[in-house]
Amino acid sequence: MRKYFLIAAVCICMISAQMIVSNASIHVQIFEEGLTDHKTIPSTLPVETEHFAEEAFAFFYIPHRYVYSGVRADRPTLLLIRATGQIELPAGEHRLLIRSLGKSQLKIDDQMLAQTPPVRHRTDGQDSFQFQQLDLGDDIRRPAPGVSEQLATFQSQGGIHQVVFEFLVGGILEPPESDYKKVLRAEVNETTVSIQLSGDRNFYLLTAKPGNLLYTDKGWWDFKQRREIYYSQLEAGRRKNQWQQWKPYWDHRHEYARSWSQENPAPEPRLNNNLNSNYIDQFLTHDLYDLTIAGDSNHSLDNTTSISGPGPNFQQTAVQPIMEAKCRHCHSGEKAAGGLRLDLPSTAWFEVSDSGTVPIIAGNAIDSELFRRITIDDDSKRMPPSNSGQVLTAEEVMIFRRWINAGAELNQLISTRPYQHSQSLSDLAFLRKVYYDTVGIPPTE
Repeated sequence: MRKYFLIAAVCICMISAQMIVSNASIHVQIFEEGLTDHKTIPSTLPVETEHFAEEAFAFFYIPHRYVYSGVRADRPTLLLIRATGQIELPAGEHRLLIRSLGKSQLKIDDQMLAQTPPVRHRTDGQDSFQFQQLDLGDDIRRPAPGVSEQLATFQSQGGIHQVVFEFLVGGILEPPESDYKKVLRAEVNETTVSIQLSGDRNFYLLTAKPGNLLYTDKGWWDFKQRREIYYSQLEAGRRKNQWQQWKPYWDHRHEYARSWSQENPAPEPRLNNNLNSNYIDQFLTHDLYDLTIAGDSNHSLDNTTSISGPGPNFQQTAVQPIMEAKCRHCHSGEKAAGGLRLDLPSTAWFEVSDSGTVPIIAGNAIDSELFRRITIDDDSKRMPPSNSGQVLTAEEVMIFRRWINAGAELNQLISTRPYQHSQSLSDLAFLRKVYYDTVGIPPTE
């Protein structure tokens, strides 16, 4: 029995050791400054911008960088990424494969082993130049469109080797390389170094001790899913670290908000049993309801002609219905004629317009441009136009005169169009809108 326990313990130790070696870190550096173009990898390293650890010489994503407030920082159009690591290889002749969307180079023990050319005009596989795929067997994962690949051999005596893999991301293409100036996205696509060990038919992603991460479709997706979790945690940590210096400020803001909310309880909406919605929707619905004719049955055009003189609600009950019926068609919305909106009471009515006139001069109807235009004899300048079928009656003109001469007091807008609910969004459509408002890009980016 002890013998079996001993064997099991040894096996567990061996597996654990193998896992530790296979997950050993590859040191990755990102350089954003000191780069000339997308075709030249500098011989002298510029100042490092940031670094992180990787599991293998395999890249599909560049972690976001964050500024002091925890917001994503914009990266330049050209980046240099450099990955280094101590790799243990058995004795023998091994084949190494590098794949990159643009310029890359692989060195082992300071010996240049393989290079790929700079990125070309088209990176979507539709270029007139045909990329030649290497015949590496049926099991290895195929390269993505536009990705160049280069195969090299390396003779090892066995032991530890220093591996350096550098590649450029993004850049700017200019004639004659391109028909026009084109800024390339700073994307790595699928940039990898893989190895076929001596005597083995399979290719593996290059790790500290190769032979564990098969470079097949399934192996790649398993690796990618695992690293996506890592990148998510890495970015969350970076963002939190950058945001820490703002934490006291926001803690103070939150404490103030809590104190204020305790002293000023939130108002309760006038609940409508027919509405299956949240508090915000209920507040908005009732406010909109109050602003429609459905909330007041006395706001029809028939009631406006019986008013003998301006009262406290004269604009609301007499003037606004006329504007709604005869002026709204041309003077509403963002494209209102002459820039004058009559669908919404506004202080702009009393200010100098683009034409240099004042639509309404409170207390002076004769000099008000609005009154002049509704009483002018010239049919080409009269508003509403004579051919519109909406010409004001003499009594309606008198209503405008009395209102302006009495001071043109503004009251709450009462629309003659009942409010109608818009169709509810699906959860996914709502999340997409929220993503644009909060992040600024669609969810698929």
